[in-house]
Amino acid sequence: MSSVFGSYRRLAASRERSAQRRWRMLIMSIAVLAALAGCRDNDGPFASSARLTDIAEVVDAPEGGSRFAVMQGEDSEPAILYAPDYSLNDTDFPVGSRLLLIYHYPDLATPAYSSGNITVDAVAKINNDLLRVDPIADHPEWDSSPVYLYAVWRSGNFINVHSRLTYSTSSRQFMLMVDKPTVDDDFPDLYLVHDIHDAPDSFTRQNYASFDISSLWNRKSCKGVRVNIASTNIPQKSFIFNKPQ
Repeated sequence: MSSVFGSYRRLAASRERSAQRRWRMLIMSIAVLAALAGCRDNDGPFASSARLTDIAEVVDAPEGGSRFAVMQGEDSEPAILYAPDYSLNDTDFPVGSRLLLIYHYPDLATPAYSSGNITVDAVAKINNDLLRVDPIADHPEWDSSPVYLYAVWRSGNFINVHSRLTYSTSSRQFMLMVDKPTVDDDFPDLYLVHDIHDAPDSFTRQNYASFDISSLWNRKSCKGVRVNIASTNIPQKSFIFNKPQ
């Protein structure tokens, strides 16, 4: 008899779990439909998100507007983007500086990285810096504060880094440095030096940085660079960028 009651209890519990799953699926379906309905214009089709995010260079600032340059590939021709109704603060973003640009094309059918008019959704400051030159042996702390690395890439004469860094109100070292003894090598060694010193553990925040390596990249002896980054999430520590010959 106990086995019969046990089977009945298991069957009842199974039916109850199945009913709960159906309710959860129904609730999720209603939520999704409500979200989609909320995205619609009153009389138009469903809204479509086509925002792009790039590290961009401020080209100039025509009266009442702003012009930016972005690159799709390492050596592609820059696309020139014009925001006729967006005026930058030239103190924060002078001509020639680089920033994080979030934008979209008014015509959603426009291919990404096409020159033309855009609508700016947001801009943000990033780390702008020149390549430093020093023997890495003088900086044994270069990898003392590994970063959480999202991406490292080259656009023209710039090495760009997207990472997460431990937040600290104290000063820190954060720079890209070429190991001076390797400057004349075919592939000089670059190091992302990050040291938060004795700052306590804290939350992290996203960071974008763009380093101008023109002084090294334009040397005849340079065939590329090797960028060394200490990260907490990627086993790979060295990233090679070849110079087009």
